[in-house]
This record gives sequence, C-alpha cells and structure tokens, in this order.
Amino acid sequence: MTQPLNNLRWTFYGRGIDSFGRHDQPTAQQLPDPGPREVLARVDAFSICASDVKMIALGNDYPLFKDRDFSRDPVVLGHELALTVARPGRDMARQWPAGTRFGVQPDVYLRGERFCIGVNVPGGMAQYILLGAEVFTSDHGSCAFPVGDDLSYAAVAQTEPLACVEAAFVQHSRQAVLPDGRLLIYIDPGITASFNLDAPLVARDITAVDAGKLLHTLRLPAGTAIARTCAELPPDGYDDIIIIGDPDGATVTALTERLAVRGLLCWLQEHPRRDRVRADIAKIHYNKVNITGSCDHSLSGALRHDKYRYDYKPGGTLLISGGGGTMGRIHLLRALKHRRGPRRIIVTNNSRARLDIMQTDFRAMAQAAGREIIYISLNETPDYKSRLYSLLGPDGASDMIICAPGVGPLNAVVEFLADDGMLVLFSGTAYGQFGDLPLGQ
Repeated sequence: MTQPLNNLRWTFYGRGIDSFGRHDQPTAQQLPDPGPREVLARVDAFSICASDVKMIALGNDYPLFKDRDFSRDPVVLGHELALTVARPGRDMARQWPAGTRFGVQPDVYLRGERFCIGVNVPGGMAQYILLGAEVFTSDHGSCAFPVGDDLSYAAVAQTEPLACVEAAFVQHSRQAVLPDGRLLIYIDPGITASFNLDAPLVARDITAVDAGKLLHTLRLPAGTAIARTCAELPPDGYDDIIIIGDPDGATVTALTERLAVRGLLCWLQEHPRRDRVRADIAKIHYNKVNITGSCDHSLSGALRHDKYRYDYKPGGTLLISGGGGTMGRIHLLRALKHRRGPRRIIVTNNSRARLDIMQTDFRAMAQAAGREIIYISLNETPDYKSRLYSLLGPDGASDMIICAPGVGPLNAVVEFLADDGMLVLFSGTAYGQFGDLPLGQ
C-alpha cells in the first residue's frame, strides 16, 4: 500500500467553520511511524456527526472542549470512521496486517481515563490516523473490529451512531451508596414523618444538612459532619445525595448541581410530588447520573430493583421528541425491530417535511411489525398538547426519548411522561441549559 510522506489533516482551531486549517487549506504533518503496539490506518470514509456540528458551532462551550486552549491544542475532528490498516506496529502485524478493513468505537477508557477520537485523540478528518493502546487494549478490551468486504465504507462509518442509540439503553447507574465515596444527606425542615435509611451508608465522607428535627432518629454513622444550610456545602463532587422530605424546587435544583459524575440522587419524599424541577440536562446526559426516589419513607424503597428499567415497556407507548432527524430515525428503527418493543410510537418534529419522508420510509416495516406510528408536526399543530393528551390520556407515555438538542424538545413533551416512565435524554447540549424534569414523579 503506497503511502504519502505527509498526512493532510483538517485541523480545527475552535472558532467555527472558518477556523479549519490554515488559509482554507488543510495542514500537513509528517506521516508518523507506528510504535510497536500502534496501528497507522488509512481513513477510507468518515461521516459528519451531529456532535461534530455542535463542536464546530460551540467551540469551548461544547462540554468535551471545556477550558481547552485551541491555540495551543487544536483538534482533528471526525469519529465515525471506516479504516484500513496501512502500517501495523511490530507487535500488531499478526492480528492487524496491512490491508485489514476495520471500524472503531471512538469513545473509550484506558486505566480509567477517557479517550475520545476526534476530541483528545486526533480524528478522521485526515488521510491517516494513528491508533494505540486506548483503542486496542482499552479497559474493556479491543474497541476496533475487522469488517468484511461486503460492507461499504459508508456502512462501516455509520456503525457509530447505531452504537450510540444502543448505548442509550445500557445500564450505568448504581443501586447502592458508593463505598468510600462522598455522601450528602439533606433533611428538609418541614418534615413531620419518620424516615428509615435502611441501606448501608458506606461512604467515606458523610455530611448532613439538618434543621434539627430528624437527625437524632436516623442513626447516622459516627463522624457525620453537620451543615446548617446548603450554602455551607462545596459546589459539587458528591457521589451520593439523599433528599429527605419535600424541599422546594430551587433547593432540589441546587442539590442536583452538586452531584459528581456517575452520581446517585435519592429523593425520599414525605408526600407524592408531581411538580417538575429545573435541572442541567447536559450534566444528566454527559455525567451519567442516576435519579431515583420513593414515597415509602425508606432508602431501600428508593433503591428497589424494579425502579431500574433500561428498555422499553413491552406493549407500551414510546414518544420520540425531535425525532425527524437521523438519530430519531435510528431510534424508530430500533423500536420497530425490538421483539418486546412499544405497541405505539409517536414521533414529533417541528417541521412536517421530515415526518412525511419517515412515514413513507417506515410504513411497510411498521405494518410488518404490527406497530402503530403517529407523526405530529409541532409547527403545524398549534394545539399539539391537546392532540397528545387525546392519544395518551392521563397515564402518559411509558417511554420518552429526546432526540434534539436544547431544552425546547424536552419541555415541549415532558409533561406527558407516565409516572413510572423512562425518560432518555439522548441529545447532548451545552452545559447550563436547565430543563423541567419530572423528578417528583
């Protein structure tokens, strides 16, 4: 396989579409020699992800580029890739010989550190890409996979968005307090009932915010620190937060802001609450937090196994908000092909044109699967909420997927989520956008 001396790359400097390359031209880099356990791969194709569009538009406001100095550390975007081995390293030649076609999972962890192709690993907007241990020996094994000649370059590149849709249904949350973590217990001053923290409080560092009415009945571990107000607390970093009672929405919002990555929030309500709470939807989307709760006044009730559902309710109703784009189509495809999928699917989108195309494309598949699909254009249905209520009734949608960025597609439909519904915040957005979430349900 003949290779050039230089590798042409479209380097992105973080300031919109005009900041690619130098003087509207790609930059040249000497083609690197792979190390013993590296692979130099030719980029046969890359597809432009909606995430790439957001990265270009947002720059440092994109969550994964927060605080990045693009002038010193520019990036080569592109993570939906079809590749061919151009030159394997010495230790890789047997398993990955030259000429092997392959795809790659671009978001991986190595020794607990996150490596994202197209973010902190140079991506595929280039002729060649150098891949190393983060891909071939990640914490979860090899994230590269060989493909046959029967798959087109485009099909291989499109495995990444398909994988993103599948990943939306993968369990990542905990069902217990994190051992050796940081735990915050907030006790609302208006409590009149008794509560039982009947699950192991194994955190290393425990802080309770207490109004003096309930602390002595909870039997907290020795060494628990006491704070009188939330203002005394650090701004973030709690692995687990337990809310006891019925604080106002602003307090709950402030507490969600203090959750660490992969944090667990348990809300033990004194009385059932149906109001919605403002929360930063980007933190929930990117930080993989889990929010659960109970009205039976016990921690074990909030952590019951049946509180954790990671796929559709069989025979239920799925609502896909902002579903007219590519990812909405893939979500619809998955739901139609799922053996235990929803009986009825409602797809909303602002404009009608995309919905009409979807209706044509998916009609035969929906009929074969025995599923009903209803398409609603929000722009052309001024009373769309009345329409949704007539379809869903007081029980609401058993499952809801938000497929478009920003809080608008969430706030437009979230009131129609069933009390035991599953809400998937699928589309990423910038930090600091607060949506109305039904945490009280």
